[in-house]
Amino acid sequence: MSMQRYGYIIMLAGVVVGIVSLLADYFGIGSGGIQAAQLLGTQFGIVVVLIGYAITRLEDGLKIPSLRSISSMVANRILNTQPYVWFFVTFFGVYLWMFVSPIFLNTDLQMQYFNRFIPHGGRIGMDMRAIVEYIYNWLVLDQSPYASGFIAYPPFALILFSPFLLIGYPAYFYVMTFLTLLCHLISALIIPLLITNRRNVSLTILIFATSLFSYGFQFELERAQFNIIAFTFALLAIYIFHYHPRYRVIAYFFISISIQLKIYPAIFLLLLIENWKDWRGNLIRFASLGFVNIAALFLLGAKTFAEFSAAVRSQQSYGPSWNGNHSIQGFVNQLILDGFGLFPESTLVALRGYSGSIQLAVMMIFLLCLLVIVIKSYHRNEGGLNPYLLLVCTVGALILPSISNDYKLSILAAPMAILAGMLIVSSQGRVLSKTLNGIVLILFSGAYWILQYPFKFKPEILTRSFLALFILLLAGTLLYIFRLRQNVSES
Repeated sequence: MSMQRYGYIIMLAGVVVGIVSLLADYFGIGSGGIQAAQLLGTQFGIVVVLIGYAITRLEDGLKIPSLRSISSMVANRILNTQPYVWFFVTFFGVYLWMFVSPIFLNTDLQMQYFNRFIPHGGRIGMDMRAIVEYIYNWLVLDQSPYASGFIAYPPFALILFSPFLLIGYPAYFYVMTFLTLLCHLISALIIPLLITNRRNVSLTILIFATSLFSYGFQFELERAQFNIIAFTFALLAIYIFHYHPRYRVIAYFFISISIQLKIYPAIFLLLLIENWKDWRGNLIRFASLGFVNIAALFLLGAKTFAEFSAAVRSQQSYGPSWNGNHSIQGFVNQLILDGFGLFPESTLVALRGYSGSIQLAVMMIFLLCLLVIVIKSYHRNEGGLNPYLLLVCTVGALILPSISNDYKLSILAAPMAILAGMLIVSSQGRVLSKTLNGIVLILFSGAYWILQYPFKFKPEILTRSFLALFILLLAGTLLYIFRLRQNVSES
């Protein structure tokens, strides 16, 4: 039977459905008068007629494919779906789950705005206001900037921000806002476009655009923090090192500024490797940068360095934490405290005796993921920027410090944009490997989008961003392994 005949049959069926719906009372199956069900049936009949008409317009000679061929075609399309599609699919899925649902589909049947999802800190710019106060105590009152025993910003950061005393509040908050926006533009858009050679431009722009409204970025701006500024210096150093080797001295200068602002960017030194087999050159580079940065910690003298070290140790041993702390220690502390509502009290009592072991186990998993990429890079002597190593190092910078607040999530946009821009699915390979790659990619992109929303509107198990970061770590490592296998099979 031709497609046209199928179309006419479908049109006839639609007409019958519509007429029966309208004349339901005449046939004795209605309840008197036009009812909502009859109108629904009529609308359905019209839709069926339109579908039938569309089929009649198809070319003659076309055959209806079998269910098996349709299933095979759909499966093949899904398995060969490019990464940017999964990023868009998971973006909309998480958007419906963590934005539309709590705001419009809540049980109160009222629009619930995202309100007070960042802890109230009085006047805006609380963190920078605190830093300026410490600088004031140091320069004007001749007190130690680390007198509180808790602030742990390196001496260079205090020196760098000391001119803020001259312009006062809120002028320095406006300066910090402008610098943060500029650095975010450079790190999350311009550098990814340069590194990826503008592949997957739409995905890069999506990640950048959504990051501007993300929970972490808003938190960074509200507190006048400078994680994005520090990270941008690190990323500029990595970019210059690999793509403009003539200016590597500038790269070393930039990475040192980054480390002296926040310390944790020291982990990005692993990205300053061009030849993994050149042990001597790499050791000299790391030793030189290590010496310079350790020496820079003594800018205000040995006594001030000792006070700074004591403040760092005090922070690392800090026990209490809140939901906005996504560190390993913060996650484990809540796990043994209330188990996120998943475990009975007897289980929690048993877990409390192993909190240190649990933290150590999680750190070992992170180190394993890092070592997998480092060892594979060494054996393959991979040159250039490794986006997977950049991502794993970024996750490490987020989860390893004992206090790591959610404003640091804002630095994730750049490595995600770079990695997403380099992802590609090969048309070759076995069905199983493609299936696993697709599942991991969905978890990977979904975990990132989850991190864009405040913890107040998430399920309890996800209130700590650590779990999503941990999934991002594991999925990113697996994607790297899949990429290596894909390269081997293609070669």
